[in-house]
Amino acid sequence: MLNQTYKVLILFIILLTPTVSINARDISNEQRNAYKARQEYNQNKSEYESLLVQISEQERYLAQQQEKLDQLNAEKVRAKEKLEQSKQRLDAEVKALNRAWESRDQ
Repeated sequence: MLNQTYKVLILFIILLTPTVSINARDISNEQRNAYKARQEYNQNKSEYESLLVQISEQERYLAQQQEKLDQLNAEKVRAKEKLEQSKQRLDAEVKALNRAWESRDQ
């Protein structure tokens, strides 16, 4: 009877051995797949975070450039006003000069 129990136990071990080997192989494959997925995730996360930094820097740069453009537009308005005033003064001075020449010629 004891001999029969050993035979059944040995048969049971023999039948389970391929399953354990298959499971070990499956675990090894899954570990490798998980490792590759982790590497891909880390790389994509790094690229994403890099883009976030670049976007933030670009937004800051655009805000600075927009501020500079607003200042230049304000200066343009002031410069145009000064130009128009100086044009009016020039026209007035030229008319005065022409009148002076005309009165001298008469």
